[in-house]
Amino acid sequence: MNSVLLTRWILYLVAFFIQKIHLDWFKNIILAGAVFAILQLSPIYREATELLLIFLVFFVLSYLHTKKVQQSVFLTTLPLINLSISNYLIHFLPSLTFSRWGVFAVSFIIIALLSFCEYWLLRHLPQKVKPYAYLLPLTIFLGFYYIQMMELFDYLFAGHDTRLEIFQGILTTVILLFAVTLILFQRNETQVIYQEQLKARTEIDREYLQLTQQQYDELRKFRHDYQNILLSIEGFIHNQAWDDLTSYFHHEISNHASTNNQQFEHLLLLENANLRQIIYAKLIAAQLINVKIFLEIAEATVIHNDNQLAISRMLGIILDNAIEEVATLESKEASVRLAFIKEAATTTILVVNDCHHDVKPLLILQKEGFSSKGDDRGFGLANLITLQKQTNILVNTTVSDNRFTQEIIIPERTGGFKL
Repeated sequence: MNSVLLTRWILYLVAFFIQKIHLDWFKNIILAGAVFAILQLSPIYREATELLLIFLVFFVLSYLHTKKVQQSVFLTTLPLINLSISNYLIHFLPSLTFSRWGVFAVSFIIIALLSFCEYWLLRHLPQKVKPYAYLLPLTIFLGFYYIQMMELFDYLFAGHDTRLEIFQGILTTVILLFAVTLILFQRNETQVIYQEQLKARTEIDREYLQLTQQQYDELRKFRHDYQNILLSIEGFIHNQAWDDLTSYFHHEISNHASTNNQQFEHLLLLENANLRQIIYAKLIAAQLINVKIFLEIAEATVIHNDNQLAISRMLGIILDNAIEEVATLESKEASVRLAFIKEAATTTILVVNDCHHDVKPLLILQKEGFSSKGDDRGFGLANLITLQKQTNILVNTTVSDNRFTQEIIIPERTGGFKL
């Protein structure tokens, strides 16, 4: 019995890790060992105890890691369903004499095939269906467990119809309450996500209005500069100072125009409209306070990732901090460099800016509420950490030689069963 139970546990762990391979392996294996040891101390009704304990422990573990009811239900119920299906199918294979490891190998193959089929189906589900997709595996699991417990009660209370009806009623009530509780948690979670998205959209709208105002200010500034340029040229012509006019054109007009044209030509290579808008707004904002931004995009770039809103917010926070920092420096050579680096499976957005030599340590900068400009104004890096935890996007931050460097590493698509 112990060897059979151990084999089932190993198969469940295999199924679980196939579903979510980037969880903490060591922590989960230790937890699985503890649950297995508890089951050894429960010799009666082990199968029913095992199923319930597996579900509860790994559901809690998944929820603590993902903070999502829907995803946790998938990660817990699908491995159990896959394991049950593999055990069922093995009984219908041709009557071959399998060794224990042979059965394990066949079960592993079946579980892997089922897991990848489920992954494909989940990735291609319509967006309107995805929020409710977890109900199917949850219903299958609860139905299977209900049948198993009914068979157990029939065995335990044979000849005691009253007790059997009482326990059946209690079990039915508990399962229904559990299902309703999960659904209510999911609805609450959906509301929280909706409120966060609404807040993010409001922030984007605010930035758009700010961008419109900046564009208007830039247009007024251009008209003012244009008038000054015409007056200067008129003065050179009136005095017939042709050498001075030539020098003025090359140093004041040509260089400035070519720099701006080069920046916007690079920006056109970025095909994500949301990121183009953010960068354009920051370029204008930087020009208004005489902060130099150098944009480098070597080739046509498009970022295929489901977290476009989060990427825009991350880049906006980083550029705001970089521009504000450079604006406080006295050196005329201080600048912000923004580059997009396209690789096979990822796109890296690199932002490097000059900074003060006494910049605070990263652990302090990342603390919510900290700001070098006063109390309760520093939420930039803390927000980055929060956004990073909510997505599959990695943010690296380093400070070296008066340079503040931040990398946003974006995979091409979200991974796992993230819905």
